[in-house]
Amino acid sequence: MTTQSTASNHMDLIHFIQDSPTPYHVVQSTINRLKKLGFTSMAEHSSWKEIKPGKYWTMRGDSALVAFILPSNKPIEAFRLIGAHTDSPNLRIKPNGTYSKEGYQQLGIEVYGGVLLNSWLDRDLSIAGRVVVVNEGSHEVHLVHFKRPLARVPQLAIHLDREVNER
Repeated sequence: MTTQSTASNHMDLIHFIQDSPTPYHVVQSTINRLKKLGFTSMAEHSSWKEIKPGKYWTMRGDSALVAFILPSNKPIEAFRLIGAHTDSPNLRIKPNGTYSKEGYQQLGIEVYGGVLLNSWLDRDLSIAGRVVVVNEGSHEVHLVHFKRPLARVPQLAIHLDREVNER
């Protein structure tokens, strides 16, 4: 592998990570890549009895994805399986989690995963995720990724938590 192709692979990975801040974005980014490689969508609940050799993907819940290649050489004597997960520790905005207090617009959040809480304090945070819009009985799902600082989790001043350094 040349230095140029290695750098290109590194940049491709960086772009993938930047475009994939949530599990929903990871799945959509991966689907976009699979489509460029000639993979076809399969509905999870459709009959797969008559499936022909080819490259396929199916999705569940917008955050889980399975992709596979069915070769034309029958019978299949072996297969390879590779797995990964799309989630990571994060802070999630609670449904209807916005409120105003002391002149500040605030968000109710919940912790997801094994988070090192102190690493989230006093730093610029963006917002990304899945938004469901209900309109006249139907709903639309949209992915959002603001890509700019919109929020901050402030650390208490020392005089409000004098024991912080003793833990």
